[in-house]
Amino acid sequence: FTKKDGLSSNSIRTFAEDFRGNIFIGSTAGVAYVDATMTLHNIDSDWINNERILRLVTDAGGSVFGHTGSGNLFSVTTKGVSEYYTSSGLGMKVTTIYPDPEKPRKLYYGTNNNGVYYGRFGAPTNVLDKIDTGRTKNIHWLHYACGRLWVSSSMAAGYVDENMTYVPFDSFPMKDSIEMMTSDYQGNIWFASSRAGVMKLVADNFLDI
Repeated sequence: FTKKDGLSSNSIRTFAEDFRGNIFIGSTAGVAYVDATMTLHNIDSDWINNERILRLVTDAGGSVFGHTGSGNLFSVTTKGVSEYYTSSGLGMKVTTIYPDPEKPRKLYYGTNNNGVYYGRFGAPTNVLDKIDTGRTKNIHWLHYACGRLWVSSSMAAGYVDENMTYVPFDSFPMKDSIEMMTSDYQGNIWFASSRAGVMKLVADNFLDI
């Protein structure tokens, strides 16, 4: 699918799928979706038509949420944008989002400071739980794997333990331009850097040396 087929932009940034098989496409000029019949539809909304969409995610209930380059949040369905919140109204500039894998409408929010927030979608910071990430600032990516939340900026990474405390990696060979992370079926964590390449993080098999 290209602009010739109706996309508002050929510069695609993110995808998400709802529980009905609709594939939502976030670009540098709004959101579109492709339905199960492979038909393209544009979401027409003044809130996001000219916005750079950085990430779309699907929560445990099948709802699709996104955030823009301006740090604003929105929820989207095939009928359009149903909710929209500005960074000033939320009290934080959102830099990335990730849904709670078990609780609908609960999300983790990365911000441009040294904090990750958690709570109900659209709630302001004063009612959200905050996880202090210390020297890891300007959170760029969040991912849930191996029963924990993983956090990275462009230069550092760590995870959130069972006490909701952020644990940074003291020795981490990838220190530049970290773009994202994901996990595979074996629980290995993969990091991608636009300058340093790809890194695989594997759990140690030894319990006692």
